[in-house]
Amino acid sequence: MVGGFFAVSAELLLPGIAALSRDWPVLQALATVPLLLLLSYWCFASMFPESPRWLLATDQLPQAKSSLQEFATRNAVCLQDEMYPGEMLLSEIDLLNGEERQPRFYSVLELRQTRVIWKNCLILSFTLFIGTGIQYCFTRNLHIHSSNFYFTYFLRVITGALACIFICLSVNHF
Repeated sequence: MVGGFFAVSAELLLPGIAALSRDWPVLQALATVPLLLLLSYWCFASMFPESPRWLLATDQLPQAKSSLQEFATRNAVCLQDEMYPGEMLLSEIDLLNGEERQPRFYSVLELRQTRVIWKNCLILSFTLFIGTGIQYCFTRNLHIHSSNFYFTYFLRVITGALACIFICLSVNHF
């Protein structure tokens, strides 16, 4: 759903960006700039450390301890402080690690085994299938009544935004 809102906002911004940049290479460069941000997440993984909560949930206890210690040093929190006994927290993590457990990693294919994921995937796939068909017919019929490209384009995007809002409001009710 969040991806749908990003897609709608990108479709709303694209005509404005195209109007501001008259050259095709400039428009192509502006469209690929967000990919540099995603590439920075991949290249500089040390700037974006793994969540200690995720590390604890997947039984990666040594990495969780080092991550918590790194966060404490970055935030200038003394772990030996008597007001906040941070060392007790790290020792509690050691108690959780009574027997040496192997880290548990999950793959995308294991997600298909849960019933809730299957139900949500079927609902969203059916909604996407029906919405795509309706959007195609809707856009094709709009070209008959209006020759203005921008009117049909913005009407289609606003309809997509309303569909995203409707899905957000109704996803947990049915």
